[in-house]
Amino acid sequence: KAAPTGAGLVSVTPETGHIAQLESGEFVDLEISPNGRHVALFGNAESIQPGTLDRVTASFPTRRRYLKLVDLQTKAQSEPCAGCDFHLRLLSWAPNGRELLVARRGDHFGRPELVRIRAQDNRVTRLDLKGLAPSLGYTGEGGVLVAAEWIGSDPIVYAHPTIGGRSDW
Repeated sequence: KAAPTGAGLVSVTPETGHIAQLESGEFVDLEISPNGRHVALFGNAESIQPGTLDRVTASFPTRRRYLKLVDLQTKAQSEPCAGCDFHLRLLSWAPNGRELLVARRGDHFGRPELVRIRAQDNRVTRLDLKGLAPSLGYTGEGGVLVAAEWIGSDPIVYAHPTIGGRSDW
């Protein structure tokens, strides 16, 4: 599905009122890095249909969600994990603004896979939870919530052992 006319990311110069289009697309969430260098955008991509093994709820995604990074200094744009499908509710920059923490959907919308993305070169690295699994929450409509953040340059995840045990940070 094409983005609605005029949809996208713009830059506004308050002193002059100049508006420049940085990226077009049907974006549903964005987060500017703490250092102001990058913006991360979740956008709607192609339609998807539930498979026979998928749990369908009111918030079942009807479109794949992609991630774009825009360098606000150079205006360069990238899609660091082309073809990936992301959960909308986790878009977290490290305090230094150099890495982003996101959750991508697995096959059949199974347990989310946490990844960190280095803004400098778009390097995508799966977070090794060492025998733990993210503890999931759900919205009233059934949307998946993954609790993860940063302490300095280290991501932290609310997780539990894959076999039994309680959840903790």
